[in-house]
Amino acid sequence: MKRQSPNINQLHREQLVHIGQILREAREAAGLSQATMTDKTLIRLSLLDAIETADISQLPEPVYTRGLIRRYGDSLGLDGETLAIQYFTPATQTPSRSFWRLPVTPQLRPVHL
Repeated sequence: MKRQSPNINQLHREQLVHIGQILREAREAAGLSQATMTDKTLIRLSLLDAIETADISQLPEPVYTRGLIRRYGDSLGLDGETLAIQYFTPATQTPSRSFWRLPVTPQLRPVHL
């Protein structure tokens, strides 16, 4: 029986909705525009907007998005590392191969006479 895995994109979007809301509220509370934050963080306006609106189709790979979240949070005076940790990437698990099931091949060694 095959186990159903949750949709990774949906999981990332749900996490980003919460984080984006925190960042947007902090930016608005500070009275800053997205254009001002673009100059301050050196993050493109389209990426800042995608983070705040949780538009994962406009964002790079999750590991890079975490870096953007960290930089954005730090520039707003928040703990960017804590925000970035909340946006996690589930590890892809590769099946491990048992040592005992490896094919046995003879080792060729030079013979010195």
